[in-house]
Amino acid sequence: MSESVWTETEVQMITPNGNIKRYITSDVVDKFDLYDCADISFPNGYNKAGRVFSQTAPCLAVNTIKSLVVKVEK
Repeated sequence: MSESVWTETEVQMITPNGNIKRYITSDVVDKFDLYDCADISFPNGYNKAGRVFSQTAPCLAVNTIKSLVVKVEK
């Protein structure tokens, strides 16, 4: 069994169809397409803004880089 790099909370941010929740208990979901970047840091909301960036990435910070996900073609 391999260990995940994601925490249990971070895993809960990703929906079964691969989109990203705005925050851990949210029904609001951001569509996550090919080559998009998603920031799943601050799962309890923080500013509750959109988490998915269309074919671009936000400025990276050392404390959130682990929580940055990029969707690529398999």
